[in-house]
Amino acid sequence: MAKSICQLEIDVAEVLDFLRMSGAFNPALSEVVKRRTTAEAAKNYGISVSTEELQKAADAFRDEHGLLKASDMRKWLKTNGLSIDAFERHLETDLLIGKFKDVLQAKANSRGAPFPPRPRPVHGRRAA
Repeated sequence: MAKSICQLEIDVAEVLDFLRMSGAFNPALSEVVKRRTTAEAAKNYGISVSTEELQKAADAFRDEHGLLKASDMRKWLKTNGLSIDAFERHLETDLLIGKFKDVLQAKANSRGAPFPPRPRPVHGRRAA
């Protein structure tokens, strides 16, 4: 799939080559694998995300990014090469990971071994 930017055709393979050459590919891949693995572990633990929770997360994302109208959101998705399904999967993964961490924190606290408090991530970015 190629994306046209300023009359240039740039395909995914070129972007992947750049990421590999710059050393950014492996860290990005590692992060995606960690996210997917943790989300699957959360699901296997019985954690789920309701439609209402997903909608609240999407609303918060739109507010944070100034996407006030549906047309603004559609434009943002198109500009970033994302489908609504990919956007929702990303938010669902964030929510699953957050809920799983909360469950693990509560278990640790009940055993008297608390983890340090974790910062809440801003959608699409990891907290430091």
